[in-house]
Amino acid sequence: MNKLLIHIGYPKTATTTIQENLFIKLHEAGLINYFGRDNYSNNISFKHADRILKSFNLNEGFNLDDLKFSTDKVNVISIEELSVPIYSRLIYSREIKTGRNTVDPFEYQVDPFEYPKRLFSLFNNAVDTIDIMVTIRNQKDLIYSFYVQVYDLFANNKSNDTPAKFIFDDGYAVRKKRLKNYYFPDLVEKYEECFGKDNIHILLFEDLLYDPSFINNQLSQMLNVENSLVQNLLANSHLNKRRKTKTGYHREIRKATALSNVVDKLRKIDMVDNLISKIINSYKVRYGSDNKILNMIRKLMHKEGHVIVPKLNEKEQNIIFDEFRESNLKLSERYHIDQEKLKKYGYI
Repeated sequence: MNKLLIHIGYPKTATTTIQENLFIKLHEAGLINYFGRDNYSNNISFKHADRILKSFNLNEGFNLDDLKFSTDKVNVISIEELSVPIYSRLIYSREIKTGRNTVDPFEYQVDPFEYPKRLFSLFNNAVDTIDIMVTIRNQKDLIYSFYVQVYDLFANNKSNDTPAKFIFDDGYAVRKKRLKNYYFPDLVEKYEECFGKDNIHILLFEDLLYDPSFINNQLSQMLNVENSLVQNLLANSHLNKRRKTKTGYHREIRKATALSNVVDKLRKIDMVDNLISKIINSYKVRYGSDNKILNMIRKLMHKEGHVIVPKLNEKEQNIIFDEFRESNLKLSERYHIDQEKLKKYGYI
């Protein structure tokens, strides 16, 4: 029997830590069969997740023969953009890439509610069992952390250049349409419709901090590996931490140089943009995406800087809490999540 575990995020719920320190290490030890995602390795087998995501967003087919499913180990794919897919269409939108962040990227957001059926169609006949792993976090922390992560998309967009503008409309009304995927049960139930309630596994980010033995046990059961091994791999290993001050979090940003502005103007011409993309992609294929020449060009195109992204104030946090509280109660009741924990962690 072959089993596939699909980890759909959310971003900023220790996804990088789980991918880098757990999934990859278990794969390298021969204990699971991991197809990605991975941001740092040159291992081609870890790139399949990106190819699947790209095929979905461009409405292209994906060749399942590229995946070598194991029958004696759990097969794993981790793609956090399945829950918050803003990154995805940005990659393929030349208008946004050359628009100096003046275009609202949410106009190009893929609807996350489209993905469950696409995943089911792709994998249903390829494996015997499919489980869905969802890592969540209380929304007032989760949405803010996500905004900090993607701040460079909004730095020059006056309607979104602070967390409050991004989250609220008309002062203190939550942008429900924009943040619809943060009503957790609405999205999770779409996966349940395709994969069944018993195959949905919801993990709390806060458990990594306050009840690691509980989440380690959940992970060990899903991955069919020893609990002690999961514990060792995840102990004190949280990645992507950002520096913070009393007023906000540091966010590195890249500021365009004069050369970058010239190139951007040229890339608004389709023929020139296609030629530049073809040259760059060809060079990446031949020499790798992290070679010295490309890194030198990147430094000429941008200079590094940083900003402090302001924290949400107490009133703003309370509005977010009140907005999502009923949704979180619904999730706890439907999927039997400990309500005492949810109170402690700021969900309800």
